Amino acid sequence: MPATGEPSSASRTSPGVRDMMVVVLAAGDGTRMRSARPKVLHELAGQPLLSYPLDLARELGAARVAVVHAPAQRSAIAAVAGDAALVAQRQRLGTGHALNQVPAALRVHSEVLVLYGDVPLLTLETLRRLVEARRQDDLDCVLLGAEVADPRGYGRVLGEGARSRIVEQVEATPEEADVRLVNTGVCIFKADSLWPALRRLRKSSRSGEYYLTDVFGTLPTRAVITCPEEEALGVNDRWQLAQAERVLRRRRARQLALSGVTIVDPESTYIDASVTVEPDATIEPFSFLRGSTTIG
Repeated sequence: MPATGEPSSASRTSPGVRDMMVVVLAAGDGTRMRSARPKVLHELAGQPLLSYPLDLARELGAARVAVVHAPAQRSAIAAVAGDAALVAQRQRLGTGHALNQVPAALRVHSEVLVLYGDVPLLTLETLRRLVEARRQDDLDCVLLGAEVADPRGYGRVLGEGARSRIVEQVEATPEEADVRLVNTGVCIFKADSLWPALRRLRKSSRSGEYYLTDVFGTLPTRAVITCPEEEALGVNDRWQLAQAERVLRRRRARQLALSGVTIVDPESTYIDASVTVEPDATIEPFSFLRGSTTIG
């Protein structure tokens, strides 16, 4: 696996400085969307999927945000990415390969949080727990897992603490495939542990890809925390996009109701993430509020 190199020790940020880099992996083809539009640019509650991890990264106070993308999608991704650095993955060789495309000039932060452009339902509270779990014991890595009803398609999390590891679906034994604790892909690393470990990755003999999950299993100090199943939902097709829309719509209705807005029937009310509704407003059934709408 080609290495991209690392900055000299003199240029690195002091380990005592808690500055975080967030890398959003968004180079997938999204073929199951059956669309010419990149998957991460399909809209969810009025915003591109990619905007959700980007917003979380900024809310966390990340010192730097980078988006790994397919070269052909650069201009489209740039329109959403704002001030995030754009990193091209020219060959689709897995998540480990994707992260290793981050250039040496960006590898100057003490922590690296990995998010995904097609996992839009994570909450700020969950990510703060993940970050704190790594910092509390100065671990090399903390992975976010979830107990799910149907684990098909996910990597399984096996073992606990320093013995925990991830087995991908295609490489799981029948017994391992029955495990319902799955890998969401979201993880935070100590940077000084991550970058050398990436250079040591070996290609999977079955898939021909470099798995970021293999890095997790090689690091001496690691842990797993969990989140609710709905936060782990990835969007791979339009049905999953509709399921994610339903979750966000329910969250938005609850948030507005608790802020003083009357929503007569949340199940028939559609409110985009960018809509503003002031207290004491009443939203009647079968309302569709889109874009930059403001309700007084």
